[in-house]
Amino acid sequence: MSEEQPRTESFPSFPGTPQPKRESLEYDNDSMTWRNSKNESVVHPRYANSPRALEGKSFIKGYLRAGGQKKSLNQYMKTNQKFTAAEVQKAAKEFKKLLEAATDDTFTLLKRRKDKTDTAKAKKKKAVQDSLSELRKLGVVV
Repeated sequence: MSEEQPRTESFPSFPGTPQPKRESLEYDNDSMTWRNSKNESVVHPRYANSPRALEGKSFIKGYLRAGGQKKSLNQYMKTNQKFTAAEVQKAAKEFKKLLEAATDDTFTLLKRRKDKTDTAKAKKKKAVQDSLSELRKLGVVV
């Protein structure tokens, strides 16, 4: 008797057939990466190939659109994961130099913004500010 081997070919899914559950991904703004439920850095399937090239018209239009909408570099990188943030900023700087050489126009580069703050440091700062304001009310500190 021969041992049965599992089928390897794929069949089309039929209505009512359970599909494999997709992994839930969450964007970590500070590291500018997508993370899975195990907190591992993963590639987002939708945003992995965008933009196609850093020399193209679509890249600079998207970059300028993000700047016009007052987005940060972190927000831009959320949906444009093919290149690193350093590569994107380098390409934008090169385009800015070309633009300034050809015309009088310019644009601002996207800034990196952190979402997470050091809460312990913020609490200490607030405590110092509160105590200074109390001392000023008492007339001890000018």
